[in-house]
Parts: sequence; C-alpha cells; structure tokens
Amino acid sequence: MKNKKLRYTAIFLLLTATISGIIYSQAVKIKLAISSFDSLTESAEKQEAGKKASHIVEDGYNKLADFEIRKSDAINNYINKLALAQAGVGDLDSLKGIGKDLKIDYLTVGSVSIYGHYCEMDTRTVNINNWLIVHSTGISSFDLQSASEAVCRDANITLSAQDIKDKESLERACVSVFKFTGGNTAADDTGIGGVLAELLNSELGALRGLSVIERTYSRSLINEKMLEMAGVIENDTSDETFRIKGIDYKLQGSVNVFEGLIGVSYSLSSTINHKKIFSGYTEFASVKDLRHAAKYLAKIIESAINEKIGSVEIASDPAGANVEIDGITYNKKTPFVTSLESGTHLIKFSLNEFEDEIRADIKSKKINTIRAKLKSAMSSFKVTSKPANAEIEIDGKSKGKTPLDIAILKGKHKVILSLDGYESETREIALKAGKKTTLDIELKKEERKAAKNIGGIDFVYINGGSFMMGSPDDQGEKNEHPKRRVSLDGFYIGRYEVTQKQYRDIMGKNPSGFKGDNNPVEQVSWNNASEFCIKFSEKYNVQLRLPTEAEWEYACRAGNNTLYYWGNNFDQNYCWTYESSNSKTHPAGGKKPNAWGLYDMSGNVWEWCMDWFSEDYYVLALVSSERNPQGPSGGVERVLRGGSYYDDYTSARSAMRYNYSYNSYGNHIGFRVVIAASTKKPEKKPDESPAKSF
Repeated sequence: MKNKKLRYTAIFLLLTATISGIIYSQAVKIKLAISSFDSLTESAEKQEAGKKASHIVEDGYNKLADFEIRKSDAINNYINKLALAQAGVGDLDSLKGIGKDLKIDYLTVGSVSIYGHYCEMDTRTVNINNWLIVHSTGISSFDLQSASEAVCRDANITLSAQDIKDKESLERACVSVFKFTGGNTAADDTGIGGVLAELLNSELGALRGLSVIERTYSRSLINEKMLEMAGVIENDTSDETFRIKGIDYKLQGSVNVFEGLIGVSYSLSSTINHKKIFSGYTEFASVKDLRHAAKYLAKIIESAINEKIGSVEIASDPAGANVEIDGITYNKKTPFVTSLESGTHLIKFSLNEFEDEIRADIKSKKINTIRAKLKSAMSSFKVTSKPANAEIEIDGKSKGKTPLDIAILKGKHKVILSLDGYESETREIALKAGKKTTLDIELKKEERKAAKNIGGIDFVYINGGSFMMGSPDDQGEKNEHPKRRVSLDGFYIGRYEVTQKQYRDIMGKNPSGFKGDNNPVEQVSWNNASEFCIKFSEKYNVQLRLPTEAEWEYACRAGNNTLYYWGNNFDQNYCWTYESSNSKTHPAGGKKPNAWGLYDMSGNVWEWCMDWFSEDYYVLALVSSERNPQGPSGGVERVLRGGSYYDDYTSARSAMRYNYSYNSYGNHIGFRVVIAASTKKPEKKPDESPAKSF
C-alpha cells in the first residue's frame, strides 16, 4: 500500500511539472523590438537593404506566437538614440533601464552585406539591460527577401523564452568582437573587415560556451569611429573600459584581400592584464566563404577561452623548415602561427640535411613560442665489397660503385649491391646523425640458371643487374633522354619472338600476313598479345607477360652500352631491316644472337612492351623508382621496341622507342614474352574501339 502511494505521488509530481512547463511556455512571451539593421556594403546602402530587411523581419516576428513585438515607430526616440550611440555620439548606458517603460526586454539588431547577387544577413537578439546576446542567426542567401524569411523561420524554431532563460543562467566568460580593419586598399574598398566582424559577432553569439557582448554596445563604449578618424585606434584605452563593463576578452584582427585569396589575422587579448592570449591566421577563397570562415574562427575562439587550445608561434633557425606535429605534416614552413590542444606535443623540424625535434607543453590562454635550432642530420656511411666495383643503390637511387664513402641523412635505408656474375645483396641499415657506419659485403658468385622450354617456347634466364637506359644527349630521339641508371631483378625472356605456331597453339588462330610456322606472329595488337599471355599462363601454370620497357632494353643490350647491341656500326648479320629483308618477315633465329643468346632483338618485327608510352617519361623517371620500373601509370598508347623488316637501320638502335595504340596492329608488329614472379601479372585492357590496322 505504501509503495502504491509513492507511485501515485511520483506520477502527480511528473504531471504537475509537465503542465507547469506547458503553461510557462504558453504564457511567457518574448517582449522585443526590431532595430533598423545596418547596411555594411556600398551595394547594401544603395538598396537600403538594412531598413528593408528589418521591416520584413519585424512583420515576420509579429506573426509568431512566442513574440510580443513593439513596433519600431512606437519606440522611435529610443531607436534614434541607439543609432547615435552606434555612431559614437551618445552613451548606450543612458538607455539602460528604459526597457520597462518601453515594455520590451530584448532588442533585435542586425546587419546586411551585399556583394553582387550574394547576400549575408545577421541578426542578434540582445538583453536590453546588459547587451548580452541571447540568440543569433546568420544567413547566406542570393536575395534579401529569402534571407529575411529564413531569419524568421529560424527564430520560430530556436528562439523561445525557455531558451533565453537557460542561456542567461549560464556562468560564462564574456567576449566582445572589437574591430577587424582592412589590411590593404582592396579590403578597405569592399568593407570586408566590418562584414567579418558582424558575422563573427553572430557566430560567437550562437555558441553556448561564451557570453558575447553585442558590437553595437562595445562600439559605442569606445567611440570606434571617432578613434579611427583621430588615427589612434592602435593606442586605444578600450581594455579598461571593457573590463569595467564586465567584458573579459576582446577579439580583433585585420583582413587582406588579394586576387583569389582573402587572409585574416586575428588575436584575442585579456582586458584584465592586457596580454594577448591567442592569435592566428586563416585564408579563404572569396566573400562567399565568409560565413564558413566566421564559424571556424568562432569555434577556435570558444576553445581558446575555455582552455581547450593554445596559440603556438612556431619558428626555426634557419627559417623555412618543414614541420611535423604528432606525426602530421603541416603544409607550412617556419615561421608560422597555429593552434594546438592544450597538453604535450612532439614537434619535428627538417630543412634539407638539418633537423630538430621539441616536445612542447602547450598552455591555453597564452602565446606559446616554439623555436628550434636546427642541427645536422647527416651521418657518415662507408660501403665496401669483395670483389670491388659493385653497383650501389640506396633507396632506389644509384650512388656509384664500391668502395664508397658518403654523407647521408640519418634513418633507415635500403642498400642493394649488384655486380655482373654475382648475386645481388640487399641490406637494411639504420644510420644515426653524427655517427659513422661501415657496411662490408662479400658477394657470392651467381650461377646462371639454365634455359628452359615451356609450351614450346625457349626461355633464357637473364641475371638481375643494373645498366644505363636510354641514349646519350648527342644521340637518339628526345624521348630517349636523359640516360639514367636502372636496376632489375632477374627474369626469363623468350629466346625468340613468339612464332605463328606458338600463337596458334594457344589462341587457335593465326592472324599473320606473312605465313610461316617459324616466322614471328604479326598483325597482333597489344590486347591480343596480353590475351595470349593470360591463356598461356593458365594452361602452363606460369606467370607469363610482356616485358617491361626496362627489361626489354636490358636484355637487348646484353651488357653492352653501344648504339646497337653488337657495337656502334650497323651490321646486317644481326637483324632483318629494310636494307636486307626484301620487305617481309623471316623465320625466327635467322641472324646472329646477342651476347646473352637472344635472337632478333633488333629487326624482323616490332615487339610490344607492357608499359604505357609517355614522351617525357624518362625525365619524370629521374625522381621515381630506378629499380624494376613499370613505366607511367596510364596513357593512351603502349610502347614498341626493336624495329622491323619494314624500317631502316636507325630503328635497330637498342634505345629506340616507338608507340602505338593498344588496339592497333600491323604486319610489322609482334611480341616476345617473359616470366618474372617478382613483377605484376599479365594485364589486358578491354577493347574500347575497333582494332586498327596500320
């Protein structure tokens, strides 16, 4: 019985509270008036946009149930005195206490900015006795009517007597947006500083973590316009005035307008000790980003005042260093200002071969200064080998031959040594700044793997190594320059070009124009050749593919660095070209092989390579990997190598590059294949257009 009474009592209390809340929300209305809004830009002034907007908002508020609106004409005397105070003439404090006579508790003030067809409207509802913002709305729109109506819709949803009561009951630090001046002529001409200040006033006023004094009031306190005219705005005494009025912090800054960029410098200072507690800089693209910038800055300022973040001035000696904070690389170079969460952060600096790192304890409500004295990050590294004269590759870049003694950045590095006739050796090393490290490697003789036959194709194993790819500056075509060192792992390559019989056995057809089982297959596109590789791989359980361009030239040269793989003078004994072919293909292997036993690497038919073709790839490749290069990541044509019966002797050069669409073919185009488990699988680009014959 006792428990039952308790339940009834709880239900009664709950119903009473609910009904009381409903009665309160229905009975209490917001008594306010609408002040004429400011027109901040020249376009807004010409259109009398502020006056028009305030009338639309007044009419809209008058239709809302929660509001009791005093028409502006009923309080004209008050509005006029308010306007004078805003202009720096008169004292807003003298207007305090008359709200009771006017039968209003709150006043809605606002501003309108118009840039072309773009409109920014901000309204703030303030307590008429203390000028604290209790509600604010910021609207970006393309016309004045829509912006004004949006303000009314927002007020209907978010502005209620209970909301105001809740916000006014909070104990919070008080801030005022002091001034944002134009930093250059373009900024002055657009009035963007004042616009940003208004937007910031609204966006700060919308946050629950701060009390914000309406700018209308703070401007009148320090007679801002008079100070500007007198030229003493930089030496004002506003701190003391603000402090007496209960304002804890003031926010100020400057705006610079450039083509395609608007930069904002800002600082937050205490009115109690006059010290700057936070500063920063941000950029945005155009006036259409003003609202977004104001929202961002408001959140930053709220976090700074509530001790969540601190302002950090980051510098280095010498300047221009790259900075990484807690593992995140910043897209700025020293010196610069940023903000960080309060607490400990690891800040790393690097500039060429110099570096430093600082573990900094960031405090809120102060300007934290971090200055690094950069030190050398170089270490001494010596590499030797037995036998000597081995090629050295460090992190994919050729560094010369053993023995080698160099200075290198500290950290982890991958070192590869290669020498013809010996197995390549790879080492991972960790170098320390200021320390010397020696690496001595004894190379093992390489046993050349035996040739093998798979599916009727003879394969020759090519030992891994490095070579100079391309042509010297005084030879060849532009797309063969610059000459660069490339390193490759070992691979198997076909001793001959793929013959018509080998192609027919896999594909079930022979598209060639010059028939002959032992002649190279021709009239095959890159797609056809790739499809052959896929089907062959599936049938014989190997990873067959086309050679990369680097693999092809390495195998073609066979250790030589001459114009042709047999020397610098053309010799018809090694290849079928226009001079000797009688304008047709010939059976594979009819001429002399190169030094590694490969036939027809020059002449007979052009050979498809896996790579996409790019005219300037060799230039770009200088900053990319030099080990097992795979060519460009995309393109519209594929690489051809080796020349043909149809072309003259110049096409037989080892560095000669040619290019065709991947779905094109001709009776002078064939291919050769490789097996190399360390590189990517055979690929086929789907036909996107009918095959073309050339």
